[in-house]
Amino acid sequence: MKFKTKAVLYLTVVLFAAAFGTGIFYYFIVKPSEVVVNAGKKIADGVAAAFDFSPRISIKNTVVYEEKAAILEVAVYSQRVIYDYEYSDTWLGSTKEMHLRGFYLAKYGFNLKKQDFSINISESDNNGGKFYQLTFMIPEPLLLTFETENYRVIRDREGWWNSFKEQDRENAVNSMREAARRKAISLEYRDQVKNALESQLKTMIKELSLDIEFNQINFVWQSIELEGLPKLDSLRNYSDEINPESF
Repeated sequence: MKFKTKAVLYLTVVLFAAAFGTGIFYYFIVKPSEVVVNAGKKIADGVAAAFDFSPRISIKNTVVYEEKAAILEVAVYSQRVIYDYEYSDTWLGSTKEMHLRGFYLAKYGFNLKKQDFSINISESDNNGGKFYQLTFMIPEPLLLTFETENYRVIRDREGWWNSFKEQDRENAVNSMREAARRKAISLEYRDQVKNALESQLKTMIKELSLDIEFNQINFVWQSIELEGLPKLDSLRNYSDEINPESF
């Protein structure tokens, strides 16, 4: 009887120690600190105020806020595109020339039905202090809309017997618009969008007055393949060491 009592007592102590150790491990290692959770909430609110959707927020790879969006397509950046289009044709020594300049408004953003926008906050010990790292996982920006604002005729010169038909002018305007649209989805323009978004997000983090200071902010752009957007072969990863004077 005494043996059974000791065995039960021993087993109880072992189970209690295991449970206590698991609790300590979870509380100090796994469970995000309250100050970090509050920072995640403020960041989610900041993104929602700027872009009208809330990204998924993870802390130590644990999701604390799910992505929420009232609409599927979210425009986050607008860029004006100016494009010059020139055309000439010579027939029997008679040359006709046309030079048009088009003005367009390109709006970039995300399709949240097919793309994920998430943020992860990591916390680690660093020489007795805390090291905080913020990572934005952002999909490649899509060209959501491309609007014609206006265009100008810089030159419209006809030859003696080689003249423009009305259909020629319509074709020129349409060709100019298509060429400008292709320019808007080029890598050069997408890089401009990315740089602008990174700058906007870093400024937002600074203005949120968080209770923690991020030692490092990463931007990971995720490659996608959707209609109207060429696929990139690899992820682009931007990382900035942050200090108060870097903004």
